[in-house]
Amino acid sequence: MRQFAYHQPATVGEVCILLEKLGDEASVLAGGTDLLPRMKDGVITRKHLISLKNIPQLRGIQLNGDSLAIGALTTVTELVSSALVKEKIPLLSQAAELLASVHIRNVATVGGNLCNAAPSADLAPPLLALNARVRITGSGGERVVSLKEFFTGPGKTTLAKGEILKGLEVPIPTGKSRGWYSKYSLRRAMDIAVVGVAVLLTLEQSGERCQDARIALGAVAPTPFRVQEAEKVLTAGEALSVGLAERIGELAAAEARPISDVRSSAEYRRKMVKVQVKRAIIKAWEEVSR
Repeated sequence: MRQFAYHQPATVGEVCILLEKLGDEASVLAGGTDLLPRMKDGVITRKHLISLKNIPQLRGIQLNGDSLAIGALTTVTELVSSALVKEKIPLLSQAAELLASVHIRNVATVGGNLCNAAPSADLAPPLLALNARVRITGSGGERVVSLKEFFTGPGKTTLAKGEILKGLEVPIPTGKSRGWYSKYSLRRAMDIAVVGVAVLLTLEQSGERCQDARIALGAVAPTPFRVQEAEKVLTAGEALSVGLAERIGELAAAEARPISDVRSSAEYRRKMVKVQVKRAIIKAWEEVSR
């Protein structure tokens, strides 16, 4: 790994000033579980790393009205263990537990997982299904955008020069709602998703039909995304059944835009979308029916 300058600013404002000054020669360091290995392997080079470790206001999980406010520096382990997340948004806690290993979850951050903008990012599908918003700050002030607008391409986000992701606003599901994240990977642990599927269902009081449904896919398009045509069919008034779940899986697979790479062929990914969507719908249905 080439030598680099290490900066430890004490405020978000100082981070933004450094980013504007140093430009493409600098990267923000949160957990470093992706950035540092890539630098070590020579995939990317940076002359400056700007650490966020000395800015405690970027970490934490708080109840804020009808949403949870989650700081960008919050670790994945904190998502898994948070009683507040388990109570208010169990889908996010369940999904976070499937990310890599305990060791990586102890270091990896929410902000880092999203800002890497990997199509396979494990936290992206559940947060998309939850209609999460991101808080972005820079020299021009603070702005809030929906997560679906945050991702612009593989490894690319809507962050402008001098801006950082400050945190998330995650609306708390209302009514008879539950979700599930289903991940298929080549190994049970420590592996990137070949297909990731998050489903959030809100049922009518009878528990037989969907009042609202959200389905988000990861690793099968340039960015994580919602399959809205499939969602519409799921909420068209038909009673929930295994057959309906299978049909929604087929519709979701048709909306996917997978590629072939070292982990899987595009054809196999599309088949696995069908399987994982069906499984996630059934599991979410079981959870909400308890």
